[in-house]
Amino acid sequence: MGQELATVQAVGEAAQAKSPFGLSGPYAVIANFGAIGLICFMFWQLQSAALDQAKQDRVLFRDAVTELKHAIDRQTEEIRTLTRK
Repeated sequence: MGQELATVQAVGEAAQAKSPFGLSGPYAVIANFGAIGLICFMFWQLQSAALDQAKQDRVLFRDAVTELKHAIDRQTEEIRTLTRK
């Protein structure tokens, strides 16, 4: 029982310890929320950039497919004109 109480006290003391930057109380809470906010913002930026890149890739792919289609149409028309003669 005494050992369990010592463990509980040690965990409680560790939970009440100061942050690595020497902050305690409401300042530590504000710093933690600020860090969490920064991480969320960075994640949002990463996702936004990935979505923008995916959109650009789709546009480039559509342009390439359109160019290939036009090239095939030109070749088909040239073949038709050659076979008509």
